[in-house]
Amino acid sequence: MVLSLSTLNTVAARFPVQTAIYTTGFKSAAADALTQVILEQRQELDYRRTALFASFGCLYQGGFQYFIWNKLLERAMPTSHFAYKVVVVNGFFDPVFLFPAFYTAKELINNSSQSPAVCMSQGLSNYQENYKQDWINSWMIWVPGHVVTANLSAHLKVPWVAAVSFGYVCMLSATRGEFVVKEEQVKKASKALVRKVTKIIMPSEEEEEDDRQSRK
Repeated sequence: MVLSLSTLNTVAARFPVQTAIYTTGFKSAAADALTQVILEQRQELDYRRTALFASFGCLYQGGFQYFIWNKLLERAMPTSHFAYKVVVVNGFFDPVFLFPAFYTAKELINNSSQSPAVCMSQGLSNYQENYKQDWINSWMIWVPGHVVTANLSAHLKVPWVAAVSFGYVCMLSATRGEFVVKEEQVKKASKALVRKVTKIIMPSEEEEEDDRQSRK
């Protein structure tokens, strides 16, 4: 076990960006799948939803957070107390970048026929409705979580974030992962259901004849 951890540490130190991206991407997809299957007890996995969390994990939690913690904050606040970094990440970067990116990515996957500008506008509108509870949920985990992040070696910061955020992504998946079904889709599904029921209750003459022929 010691040798395995030592090897993983060496790999992470040699390839920090790749480790951050792969770790967070896999973690986010696994957390969403766990939420759907175990917590929500779904019979079928929503692969669009899992793809949302996987891509969000790779791009934001992996790539962007590596840049924030190991490049931007180290250059902008090299001698600052770690508490200031925790406040900046939780009070500025997450509200301004994390949640808008998440809601926009969700709309891009849910409404692939729409332009990126329309998806961003709708995503930000959804964020405006939910931001207070989103911030509270995030701060409950990431204020203490980033106290640890700020005191780790550079190559271990994002893997640590990935480990802690497994639980956070489960919560985010459960509270904000569900795709909203469009009104037009509901109407189409309802009409299709009515047609099927009507055929069963009031079959046409041709269908009745076909049914009689099949019984002979």
